[in-house]
Order: sequence, then C-alpha cells, then structure tokens
Amino acid sequence: MAAPYWLTKCGRPRNKNYVKMRSLLPAVAEQLFRDIREIYEETTQIPDDLLIALKFVFGSCALQALDLVDQRSVTCLSSPSGRKVFQVC
Repeated sequence: MAAPYWLTKCGRPRNKNYVKMRSLLPAVAEQLFRDIREIYEETTQIPDDLLIALKFVFGSCALQALDLVDQRSVTCLSSPSGRKVFQVC
C-alpha cells in the first residue's frame, strides 16, 4: 500500500494543514474532556455527540476504553507521593 500523499520518504508531513491539526489536537482533546466532565456531572450520562467526538479525536480505541470502564475493568492505583496508575484487569 502506498504512503499517504502528504508524507515524504522520510515520514515528515508535507501538508501544512496536517501539521496545524496535530498542534491543535491537544487543545481540542482538553476541551472535549472538559465538556464531557461538565455534562456527565450534571446528567451522569455522555451524549452521543460527545461520544462521536471522542471517536473522531482518538479513534475507535476510545469507545473500547469506555467499554472497559463501564465493565469496571479499570482500577486507579495511587501512591503515597500522589502518582496515579490505571490498571486494566
């Protein structure tokens, strides 16, 4: 399969829009998480439009990760120093 048109042989993006999108992605993700937290705290549900946004930003693995959370397969472990690690069972 051929590489996408915007990649050069060394793997650097050629398309300036791609570079701009990559730099905006963390801000978009943070805002999305804030929106989800706000709505979830009010309704204890995540609306479909925000689930679709999660899938758009993070791919299908985001919905699979939420399924693990729903099944209570994720445990948060905290150390005395305050570090947190999430364990998937």
